[in-house]
Amino acid sequence: MSKKVRSSGTKKNKTEKTRSGSLKRGGVTFAGFNKPRSTPEHKNKSHAVLAKEGEKVKLIRFGEKKIKTTKPNIFTKRSSKDITRGKLSPAFWENTNWKKKSK
Repeated sequence: MSKKVRSSGTKKNKTEKTRSGSLKRGGVTFAGFNKPRSTPEHKNKSHAVLAKEGEKVKLIRFGEKKIKTTKPNIFTKRSSKDITRGKLSPAFWENTNWKKKSK
């Protein structure tokens, strides 16, 4: 009797590699791991990133779409605990996004 191999997730959550070398997950195409991109087609979040830390891969959506301006240092102070969790937290990527905007 042979054992069936079970996949570690549903087919929807698997990361696919396209012919051009980009990665596709959750209906969004990414240039690579840990490279955020804007998602104008998403109804609530403005950006998404395919985050990878070790063997863990996670699709993270972040950024409020309707917010016009917010002070970045207020966000950093309020979310400092979540930012220190690392690349698999949306707060980390939102803070990185603020750093790019302020330069």
